[in-house]
Amino acid sequence: MAFFKYTFLAFAILLFSTCNLIANSDTSSSRSNVKERIFQINLEDPGLGINTKFHEVKPIISPDGQSLFFSRMFYPGNKGGITDEQDVYHSRMIDGKWSHPVNMGSPINTRGANGLISISPDGRHILLLNSYKGTSAPVSQSFKQKDGKWSQPEDIKIYSYYNNSIYADFHMAPNNRTLLMAIERNDSRGDQDLYVSFVLDNGQWSPPLHMGDIINSKGAEFSPYLSSDGKTLYFASTGHNGYGESDIYYTKRLDDTWTKWSAPVNMGPQVNSPGWEAYYSISNISDYAYFISGKSADSKTRNVYRLPSSQIDYTPETTVMIEGKVEGLNKESVTVRVKDSETGEELAQAYTSANSGKYTLMIPKVASIDISAKGDKIFGFNKRIDLSKVNIKTRIDLKAEPLSKGGNIRMNNLLFQRTTPILLKESYPDLKNIAYIMQRNPKIKIRVEGHTDNVGHDKAKLKLSFDRANMIKSHLINLGVKENRIETIGYGDEKPVAPNDTEDNKQRNRRVEIKILSF
Repeated sequence: MAFFKYTFLAFAILLFSTCNLIANSDTSSSRSNVKERIFQINLEDPGLGINTKFHEVKPIISPDGQSLFFSRMFYPGNKGGITDEQDVYHSRMIDGKWSHPVNMGSPINTRGANGLISISPDGRHILLLNSYKGTSAPVSQSFKQKDGKWSQPEDIKIYSYYNNSIYADFHMAPNNRTLLMAIERNDSRGDQDLYVSFVLDNGQWSPPLHMGDIINSKGAEFSPYLSSDGKTLYFASTGHNGYGESDIYYTKRLDDTWTKWSAPVNMGPQVNSPGWEAYYSISNISDYAYFISGKSADSKTRNVYRLPSSQIDYTPETTVMIEGKVEGLNKESVTVRVKDSETGEELAQAYTSANSGKYTLMIPKVASIDISAKGDKIFGFNKRIDLSKVNIKTRIDLKAEPLSKGGNIRMNNLLFQRTTPILLKESYPDLKNIAYIMQRNPKIKIRVEGHTDNVGHDKAKLKLSFDRANMIKSHLINLGVKENRIETIGYGDEKPVAPNDTEDNKQRNRRVEIKILSF
């Protein structure tokens, strides 16, 4: 019964029958009097077999603008043939044109209803509607493996999840840390409302949070899509004043509560028609926005259409694509995390390829970022990067050191006020990385070793090196590490790593190292 339930749910999610979404009769009557020729005059078919006489639904354009995913309903080419409710198809951009779409095959497509919800910026992590044997949550995820094939979809756990409706919709934000959903719960204002959930340290997701009355109405809000800027939200609604049965709107997040939004703005007649529109998707690197349209009130099919970004009244804030590689990994996947250097807000996370160490992510354009790799068996050094001169794309390679008993990690980013043990704020990201590793590995014990250059009296140098080591220990304790797991020692200038003959070499000798005592 569980499998049937989620198969039906997935089918219902993307079909969204007109009878469920139709506005009240008075509104529908007034809308139908509008001359349809003024709508969508520049709407384009993506071309080469994307659309058929069957329903195409849920288009997803990849962040790099090079891949288009969508589903087809009751299509002869589906895995189960014309009785197969829904399969996912994939098309690639080749020489400026979309290739003929291909069925994604197993394990993504089954004989049930299959839909792709989101794809990560690196193209190796996808979110799926849950219609897979052995799964019970509303959403599944799959990862691209070393051989290029997709892994068997597995559940995403959302705490306190329930849905009073057979309809549901989900969208993973490009930062891979924010999950939007359209469901009906006890605190919903009418039909489906928009909710948000956040990833927790254990990899599971927080209880759904209602996103407020500004965007949620007494009608149905669905097909949420958050731009890479982390602020601009696109969604479809039957409850706000519009042109047709269902219109696409945008709104902007005003703060970090996720409950305060600007008033929704209709995307206008170049997007919305007297018919049914939903599932807006856009990439800052692509020249087009993609969405589903019925094009008219009496349309019998819904297909994928696109519109040049230049003809859309509103586009998101500037975003930056970051690509790079983490050096020092031993064929394992780790997490790359990015924070705003000024506010400390976590902007995005991505997983490296276990085979190559490469990663890709999208972030909103900010002045500067702190970026580092995190994993249970590595220490990833933080980098602070100025983005003021970066436009759309940049490359940032990172360094990591494997953890092992007896190993030493030279902490070049732990900086102090000159001749004092007072830490500079630039040191905090790497301190937090140390605390993260120790919390993830309860058996690790460390010794913090302080070193100085050869300037000053021996006793003063010894004391300063010891005081700095103890300062590191104090900060780690404040970050939740137990005191009995941290030893300290100061060596003064006894163990230089370079001759004290230049200022650069002296700076190399003024350092803190972490020695792994047990692992």
